[in-house]
Amino acid sequence: MARAVVQAVCRELVAVIQIPLSQITSKDDFTAEVTAYRAALERHNRGKPGIAAPTAHPLVQSVIARVPQTGPVAKRGPDEFVVQPYEFIDDRPVSPEIQALRDSILN
Repeated sequence: MARAVVQAVCRELVAVIQIPLSQITSKDDFTAEVTAYRAALERHNRGKPGIAAPTAHPLVQSVIARVPQTGPVAKRGPDEFVVQPYEFIDDRPVSPEIQALRDSILN
């Protein structure tokens, strides 16, 4: 029984993309860029053919997934662009004082 529960729980796991704070200007700017890039992709997908697709920083592109529609071509709509779950991780270096405080807490 425990095995079935583990399998059912594992099906619900979702990968979360980690965005290092050292690689972006700010959380708000990154979120705004993701929103703008997703909107630009959707406009491009519904626009005239022959126009180059918009581009963005690779970290911004990494959190957008293209989800193709299913069904017969005559009935399906355009593909959707979905923002994947992401989180910010603080990988910035810390000052010696903060590192000493962290070390004293952990020891």
